[in-house]
Amino acid sequence: MSDKVSPENPEKFKDPGRTSWVWYVYLILFIAILPLWPTNGLIFGLPSWTVLTVVGGATLSLFTIYVLLFVWRDNEEDHARD
Repeated sequence: MSDKVSPENPEKFKDPGRTSWVWYVYLILFIAILPLWPTNGLIFGLPSWTVLTVVGGATLSLFTIYVLLFVWRDNEEDHARD
């Protein structure tokens, strides 16, 4: 059986918008990047909330890349229409 996504093989099509764990991870990451958490002190000479927000934003970006490359399986019919 082929690993390609095709009309003959519709079970390979995955929409990340309908994958619940993707939404849970996005929710956790979005909450983590909000600078609302009471953190004190400095990390590398910067306020800790700044470092945590930048690291959280980078993690959010990397997770989005992961979802696009490994979770999202597109249907070949969509490519034929373009």
